Amino acid sequence: MTASMQVPRRPLVGKTALVTGASRGIGQGIAIELARLGADIAVNYARDENGAVETADAARELGVRAEIFRCDVTIRDELFAMIAKIDDKLGGPDIVVSNSVEPVTKPLMEVSAGEWTRAMDITCSAFLYLAQAASPIMRRRGAGWLIGVTSLGAHRVLTDYALMGVPKAALEHLLRYVAAELRPQGIRVNAVAPGAVKTAAMRAVRGDELAEQRMNMFRATAPARQTAMPADIGKLVGFLCSPEADLIVAQSLVIDGGMSLY
Repeated sequence: MTASMQVPRRPLVGKTALVTGASRGIGQGIAIELARLGADIAVNYARDENGAVETADAARELGVRAEIFRCDVTIRDELFAMIAKIDDKLGGPDIVVSNSVEPVTKPLMEVSAGEWTRAMDITCSAFLYLAQAASPIMRRRGAGWLIGVTSLGAHRVLTDYALMGVPKAALEHLLRYVAAELRPQGIRVNAVAPGAVKTAAMRAVRGDELAEQRMNMFRATAPARQTAMPADIGKLVGFLCSPEADLIVAQSLVIDGGMSLY
């Protein structure tokens, strides 16, 4: 069989993946890549309905089912209700990717109590609630995957990044405890830690010109001479949901083209 005649590899056929914050950027890239691997997609969003529709349409074009679910993942009752709806409409979820984030950059000394609470809730509390809501379904089906999306800012101090970096660092430790409880039950728990990824969120936070300047700087210093695209993050998530990754437990895998070496 020639390369042009090979059947695309779709190892996630029969699985359902929930991706939170999937209406744009990294979440959208992950959702579309998991659809490319054959998974049906539950698209979660909080505000950007048009982006969620775009993600769902792109997934359907790849031959899978896709449904949209609006939910504030920081509200536990809403999140549990969403998981129940996903189970009813799509079955599962077998894969849960916790990607929601509040893209706020400012000096830590200027952060309000409300901003701090929101940042911790949307990153850490949401991951815990997702694990609590989805793990009974995963146990029932005999397997499952929980993936958190963190950041290089969880490991390094980046200017005005504390509202995102500190909660992501806490998430990386939280998932270790979650993994210790759930891996014996067949549920794999890990995280991916992207470096600089060119997204609408980066442009919104930094501005178009500064965002482009920073991306050019990152590309110039990374040994790979390139930075990741949202689809690249999706490919790593897909790998973590494969049998080849069964012995990767409670890890945060950096994907940055080597940028963090410097």
